Amino acid sequence: MDEEKWKNLEALITGLDKVVKAAAVNTRTRSLADRVTALQSDFASARASGDATMRDHIEMAVQELWANVERWSGVAPKRKISEWLADFSIAGLIGLVVLLVVLGLLVAGIMLFTSAVGWKALMGVDGTRPILTVAAIIATLAYGGGLIFSALYSNEGKFEERFRMAREIFLVFSGVFATIVGFHFGAGNNGTGGAGGVENVQQLELDVRRGAKPGELELSVTGGTPPYTVTTTGTNIKTISPAQYDRSPIVIGITREDPEKSWSVSFSVVDRVGTKKQIEPKREVLDALFGGQSGAGSGAGGGG
Repeated sequence: MDEEKWKNLEALITGLDKVVKAAAVNTRTRSLADRVTALQSDFASARASGDATMRDHIEMAVQELWANVERWSGVAPKRKISEWLADFSIAGLIGLVVLLVVLGLLVAGIMLFTSAVGWKALMGVDGTRPILTVAAIIATLAYGGGLIFSALYSNEGKFEERFRMAREIFLVFSGVFATIVGFHFGAGNNGTGGAGGVENVQQLELDVRRGAKPGELELSVTGGTPPYTVTTTGTNIKTISPAQYDRSPIVIGITREDPEKSWSVSFSVVDRVGTKKQIEPKREVLDALFGGQSGAGSGAGGGG
């Protein structure tokens, strides 16, 4: 058995010597000639003395040189798929599959979200916040959960050590997850006004115009963040339930209970982040809007 190792090593050195000498001049392979000669000399000495330790060192050096020669010359054998898969453990393959599935879900989710809201919506913070939040949460749960599972159910080490490692991983990812969720809800409360609130940059502006049909008013809302919740109140008009609208102008039908009596109407609008604005057209404006005139302007009430 020992003699067979010496013969195999001798064959490796002899083959390497032939390849190096056959290489073109001034190439990296040819530059290994001196090292190969030194290894041949060391091999002869080690074999004569029967030094197995020296033989192992020479074998490692020869294999390293062979790897370099194969890489430089492009003659390294191609690895089969089964050989590549052999480098991965079962847990590693499962992790790779989970990674690909998560990436696929994120791409599909982003494409569906983009097709629903449009590419222009991604130019603003409100449009990109859902994508970033969902992507961060999925990535945190998938990768953090994978690391915790790997640490807790590994075959290496004692259970106490594995539990401590899983706990440390959990603490790190729970902190990241809490930061993401806190940022999402904290950013969602901006623009609500009040003590400590950040006031909306683009304030709500309301205007009332004549509708296309008799008895209709058009409430124009600019600024704020849709959807808008509109509450209609007044005197001598039929009750109108509060409703939510995604865009402006908003058509509201007004029916007077007694056309001969005085009447009034006011509109209160609240946007998505809680900014409120109210408008109550004056009597002469309402008469103009419901009368035969064009109803160009309106009298704005006080802001909420």
